[in-house]
Amino acid sequence: MFLNDEQKQRFRGWLQAAYGVVQEFDGSEAAQDRLMEPLALMDSFMRSNASQDIDPSLERLFTQVAWPEAPRDFERTINGIIEQSWQFYERLTNANSLDFVFSQLEKGGANVLYRDRTMVQTDDGQLQEGRSDEKQTYEVKTAPRLAFLIKKLSEIGIYTDDLIVHVGKTDPNMMRVHPYVLVQIPRLGKEINICDQIGETPFMGHSIHDPLLWEYLSKDQLKARDDIEAIAFYNESQWWNDIQSILTGQERKPKQNVRRVAATKFPLDLELIKDSILAHRLTTGIWPGQKTGLVQYGPYADNITTWTALHLALHKGSRGLPIGTSLSTIMQAVSDERGLDYFNHQAQDNLDIGEIKECILQHYRATQRWPSGKKGLVQYGPYANGKTTWLALDSSLREGVRGLPGNASLAALNQEVSDEHGLNYFNHLRQNPLDIHTIKQSILKHYQTTKQWPTHQSGNVEYGPYANKETWLGIDSALRSGVRGLPGGSSIAKVNEALSIEHGLQYRNIKKLELLNIDLIEESILQHRKATAKWPSVTSSDIQYGPYAGQENWKGIHNALNMGLRGLSSGSSLAALCETVSQKHNLDYVNRKKQKNFEIKRKLTHFEVLVK
Repeated sequence: MFLNDEQKQRFRGWLQAAYGVVQEFDGSEAAQDRLMEPLALMDSFMRSNASQDIDPSLERLFTQVAWPEAPRDFERTINGIIEQSWQFYERLTNANSLDFVFSQLEKGGANVLYRDRTMVQTDDGQLQEGRSDEKQTYEVKTAPRLAFLIKKLSEIGIYTDDLIVHVGKTDPNMMRVHPYVLVQIPRLGKEINICDQIGETPFMGHSIHDPLLWEYLSKDQLKARDDIEAIAFYNESQWWNDIQSILTGQERKPKQNVRRVAATKFPLDLELIKDSILAHRLTTGIWPGQKTGLVQYGPYADNITTWTALHLALHKGSRGLPIGTSLSTIMQAVSDERGLDYFNHQAQDNLDIGEIKECILQHYRATQRWPSGKKGLVQYGPYANGKTTWLALDSSLREGVRGLPGNASLAALNQEVSDEHGLNYFNHLRQNPLDIHTIKQSILKHYQTTKQWPTHQSGNVEYGPYANKETWLGIDSALRSGVRGLPGGSSIAKVNEALSIEHGLQYRNIKKLELLNIDLIEESILQHRKATAKWPSVTSSDIQYGPYAGQENWKGIHNALNMGLRGLSSGSSLAALCETVSQKHNLDYVNRKKQKNFEIKRKLTHFEVLVK
C-alpha cells in the first residue's frame, strides 16, 4: 500500500493542515470544526484507496509514507491527532511554568542541560536588586516566550528532538528572576537565547557557540559581536517573523543525535581566550606561555584545556579560530586593551647583526664575561632597553626571524667578537673531536693518581692526554649527546665501568646499584655501634660491620635515605635512622641537629618571655 507523488502531496497537505489547527487549538467548538475538515478528507481518501474498513495500522502507514518527519510524539491516526490537540492546549495553559516546559522538552527528545552560571551578564551600571535590609519591590512581568518559540519551530519542521537546551542559573542579586535559556539548533547551525521575563533582550546566534560565551559576556559585549544579533521582542508575531527571516532558506543538515552533538568540543572563541589570559595575568602577575600547563583561570579553566592546545588552535586555525595567529599576539592585544605590560619579542623591530655584536662587546668589557643565551636582560649596548633578553637574541639568530638570516647563534657571534678584538672567548661547540680511547686514558690516569673515579662534577681534567684541555662536564656532555665525533648514548659513568672491567678495578655505578633494605641498614648501624662504641655519620668511611660491610659507605647510605634512591623513601637521613636504632635498643644516640634546634627554640621562647 504505497502512495504516488501526487497522492503523497495531497495527503501531506491534509496532515499539515490538521497539525496546523492542532498548534492553534484553543479548545473551542469552532476549533474542533476546523480540525475535522482535513481529518474528514484524510478519512475519505484512505477509504477510497482501500478495500477494507479503515483501521489504525492503515492510517499509520499512510501518514508515515506522506509525512516521515512528523513530530516524534505525533500519533499518526485521526484519533491521535485529536488527542494531540487537547494535549497541546493543556501545555499552553501551563506554559508559564518553565519547569513544566523543560520536562516536556525532555519528554520530546530535547537534550536539556543545566548550567552552573548565569547566562548573559548585566552591563556595568545596569539596575540590580539592592542589598540593603529594606526589601525593595519590583513587579516582574513574564511571557511564555520559550513555549512560543518551541511551538513556532515545530511549524517549520524543527522539533523538540532537534534541540539542545542550556538552562542558565538565576542570580539572587539580579532583578532578573527568570533564567536565560539557550536553544541550539544543530540542524540549522543557529541558536536563540531567550528569557521569559519581559524587558530582557532575546539574542540570535548565527552559529553554534560554546555556552561559556553566553556565561561570560555582557549584553553590550554580545550586541557588539558580528555573529550575534539582538532580536527585539515587541510582540510574538513581529519577533517570530524576524527570527523566521533568518532561518528561512538556511540549509538543513540531516537529523542529528543532539546528545552526541552536545558532547563534542564546541568552537573556541577569541574573547574567551582573551578573558582567560587576562584572568591568569591578574591572578598570578605573569603572562601565560605555551609551557604554562593547564588553563587555571578564566572561562577555559576546566582542568582539561592547556595553553599549548590554545596556541596550536590559534596557529592552525582549528576549532573555529582564524588561522595564522598565536598566543603571543593575543596576549599583546590584551595588554594593549588593558594598558598592561606584555612585551612580544616576536613582534619587535628587525635586529641588526652589528648592533648585537656591539651589545656582546660592551657586555664583555663591563662584566669580563661573555653573554649566554640562557637568561638575562641585555644591559649594555644598543639593545639595552630593559626588555630585550639574550635568550630572545639567541632564538632570533637561530630561527632567522626579525630580519636575521638564521642558522647562527649567540655563541658564534661571541666567537666572532672575540676573534675581531683579540679576546679569549672559548666556544666549546667548536672544539676538536674527542676520542674514546684518549678519554679512557685520561680517566685511568685520574684514577691511578687520585684513587677516585672522575664524575661530571670533577672540574677540569688534570691528568692524562686531556689534562688542562677539557672539563669532565664537557666530556660527559659530548659522550651523552654524541657531539665532537662521539657516537652518543654514553657517559663518564659508563666509561668508568668499562675501564673497571677491563683492568680488574672496583668501580660502582650508583645507577646500577642494588636496592637497599632499611632493616639491613639499621642492623649495620647497630653492629657499628657495638663494635666501635660510636655511631656512624656521613663523614665515616666505608661500612665495616653488619650486612653491608665491605659493600657500601655511610655517605652513600645517607644520600639514598635523603633523596629516596635505591628503593628507599626520601626525606630521612643517617642521623634519623641512628636515632631510631637507639630508641629500639635503649641506647645513647643524641641527634645533635635536633638538639641544636631545640636549644635555639628554647632561647627564643625565653627571650619572648623577657620581652613581654
